[in-house]
Amino acid sequence: MPTDTTINLAELAVIAEEFAQTTEGFSAEVVPATTLQLDPSEVDTVVAGDGGVRVILATDPTPHDAIRPLMDIVEQRVGAFSASPVDFASLPDPAAITLTFNGEVVGVMFASEPQLTPNAGPSDGVLSIGVLRHVPLEVAAELGRAKVTMEEILQYGPGSIIELDRTAGSPVDVVVNGSMVARGEVVVIGEEYGVRVTEILGRT
Repeated sequence: MPTDTTINLAELAVIAEEFAQTTEGFSAEVVPATTLQLDPSEVDTVVAGDGGVRVILATDPTPHDAIRPLMDIVEQRVGAFSASPVDFASLPDPAAITLTFNGEVVGVMFASEPQLTPNAGPSDGVLSIGVLRHVPLEVAAELGRAKVTMEEILQYGPGSIIELDRTAGSPVDVVVNGSMVARGEVVVIGEEYGVRVTEILGRT
């Protein structure tokens, strides 16, 4: 029997990450749900929880043995998983958790809380991510890129200069979990570098 009938994506991400830390070859990563492009006809889905709070697991074609212990942990919180079709496009959550075992994605987990989803309305330009506010994300600043040949790489050594596709003074890209979300300028904070955000992509 479940000891708790509520769970959100942040809590689910912590559970998955703790499981990954104790399971060799296993990893869990929070990603934007819009990047997954899951086709309901190509995956099997199992759902745990009631109509208000649900944990959804999508696998191909059935849950991998490596994630069954994780499913057991989740079931202690929200109840048993059972097969159920899911309309991914209707899920309110902006992110999901990819589950990888030995380099292969073996499942994707969602936490669906429709009763907690605010109505869409005018925005003040600040991104509202609700329950995701405590989920750790990796932020990187990308100065630029260059296309080179293998021959050029083999010739690199100390003192080699790689010309990037940016001019001096150009903004750097701010990348979150592999997706560019902003641009900014490099600043020095004490003895470390930082980025002052000058533009948020996708906002008006």
